[in-house]
Amino acid sequence: MKKSLELKKMAHRINISNYLDQVESIAKEGCTIVIKFDGERRKKNFYTVVLSGGQLKEDYFRKDGADLSLLLSEMIDFYKKC
Repeated sequence: MKKSLELKKMAHRINISNYLDQVESIAKEGCTIVIKFDGERRKKNFYTVVLSGGQLKEDYFRKDGADLSLLLSEMIDFYKKC
């Protein structure tokens, strides 16, 4: 029960709607984006974001963390610099 409450708190903090349009736009430009929620990991690495393909060619972005909004923001910034 405690873990369920903890996950609900984490989910409440996630506001990916702010990033969804940008993520979708990047995908429509030919990139593959993976957003992983890994329940087998500890809280500090619960999320993984991967960006590859499209204009990135051989380059890619992959990062684990506890803050999905931060990971998405970093991924979008990475893409804009390529």
